[in-house]
Amino acid sequence: MNQPDQLHPLLHDYECSSPQHYRRFTLSLYPLRAAKGLLLGHSLRVERPWGSEARKSAAGSAYVGQDGMVRQCANCRRIQVAGEEQQWHYVPEWIRSSPPKTSHGLCLICLDYYYPGSREA
Repeated sequence: MNQPDQLHPLLHDYECSSPQHYRRFTLSLYPLRAAKGLLLGHSLRVERPWGSEARKSAAGSAYVGQDGMVRQCANCRRIQVAGEEQQWHYVPEWIRSSPPKTSHGLCLICLDYYYPGSREA
């Protein structure tokens, strides 16, 4: 049973991949006693080269909208599937060099995380 004076860490998993490797980290926030601050820790949980089964190919027009634009999340760097508001894929080939007509926004996950309640109206 938890004691009222016990402090528990807050955990947040996040992806921070490169064009060559898939990486997943855990951020741990440990509150210090007497509200003296927070202790932060980052832990690498998964790292592996992108395999052909995990890669989403940039080839084809699945990511190019009718207006010729590619939409990329400004936070997590995923690319939106053209015409699909809910579908965003990580396209490693486009991290180093984005397509010529790239527009930035926020995917629904990042929008809900960083701006909770923003889609409610």
